[in-house]
Amino acid sequence: MKRMAWLLTAVLVSSISIYAGDTGKASTMTGWFCNSSCVTQSSGHAACDQNCADKTGDIVLMDDEGHVLKIDRQPGQGDATRG
Repeated sequence: MKRMAWLLTAVLVSSISIYAGDTGKASTMTGWFCNSSCVTQSSGHAACDQNCADKTGDIVLMDDEGHVLKIDRQPGQGDATRG
């Protein structure tokens, strides 16, 4: 019975430590900001039209692979520097 209790305790402690190791890790993203109204799609990749003068859309981040990522907090919606 003691052996089973130690085994259960060991499994519980190791699963907690594995879970704790994954949370809170920051990731680095590279790309550029673009107005969502100026995003164009070509052959499955997004591009930002540099000649676009439309200012009505939201700010999006375009990564190096051509994916468009929406930014949750836009300027004017609160402090964008705090998470």
